[in-house]
Amino acid sequence: MVGLNEIKNFLRNRNVVFIVANIGFTIKRIPDEETFSFWKNEVKIRLVEPEQAISGFYLESFPGEYCYIAYEYLPVLKNSSSKKYIILKVYH
Repeated sequence: MVGLNEIKNFLRNRNVVFIVANIGFTIKRIPDEETFSFWKNEVKIRLVEPEQAISGFYLESFPGEYCYIAYEYLPVLKNSSSKKYIILKVYH
């Protein structure tokens, strides 16, 4: 799992790709040009920190009563992109 500070560092380096995984829906890749606005307006205010995810959290604590737990996807291939793929699992 990754938290707020790690994602902020990835964003500073401009090498983040967000992928939203919501049960019952198609996996959605956020277009590169929408990455920062998606982070600022959607994810940042609903991100569950790794410690919270382990100890427990309440959906009512987040706007709209849904939230995201973020995972870094680690590519299998050595020559893969330098981008950081962040899988955002939706809880609602």
